[in-house]
Amino acid sequence: MGNASQLSGWAMFAERENIFDRVANSTWISMPIFGVVETISAIRTRLGHLDPHDGTDVTGHTGYHPGMLDRTSVAERISEVAVLHGTFTLRSGRTSTYYIDKYRFSTQPDILEALGNLFAERIPANTTLLAGAELGGIPLVTVASMASKLPCLFIRNSRKEYGTEKIHEGVISDGDRVVILEDVATTGGQVLEAAGDIEASGAVVTAIIAVVDREEGARKAVEDAGYTFDALFTVSDLGIGSAN
Repeated sequence: MGNASQLSGWAMFAERENIFDRVANSTWISMPIFGVVETISAIRTRLGHLDPHDGTDVTGHTGYHPGMLDRTSVAERISEVAVLHGTFTLRSGRTSTYYIDKYRFSTQPDILEALGNLFAERIPANTTLLAGAELGGIPLVTVASMASKLPCLFIRNSRKEYGTEKIHEGVISDGDRVVILEDVATTGGQVLEAAGDIEASGAVVTAIIAVVDREEGARKAVEDAGYTFDALFTVSDLGIGSAN
């Protein structure tokens, strides 16, 4: 038991100090002090650190740490806590046999932490500001800001009638290149309204990234408006048929 505990501690230290990457040209890493020889891949797998090129784990960002949910696990967690079945009327007026309750996943710390890093991996390199709309976009843009080290902007549903009387909370400047983060994209109407508000301030919206795309027209609407659209997951990733 002592050797296993020591090995785990050594491996976590090695991961943090980037030792694995420094010996990436070697197939084996030997730790004779513990009488154990393991492949780099085996050590990383035991730590929950899958290969960053397989597209299933949030390892491409410096905010990753052992134990953080990978992409597949995030999809499973969202499906578990936030997908409701029944008859629901959506904001667009459409009726659906399922509903993704964004507040059920955006209030779970393990999901939020992983979403912040997944967003950070998708944000274009020339972005200067992130934005999220009240209410569902606020926790998302906050964790993405922390993961990406980019400042963020909160978009109010309506201009406040006191104090600064602003519709945006935060600092936005002419020429800012803004990425809007969305929770669940259905038709794209609400997020396009937010994009218009931002551009009226002199900034440029370059992309809109949603947590979940319901695959009901949002992508086409956003791209027709001239913005790049991306989503961390589709309803298919959550095990839901897009036609429901």
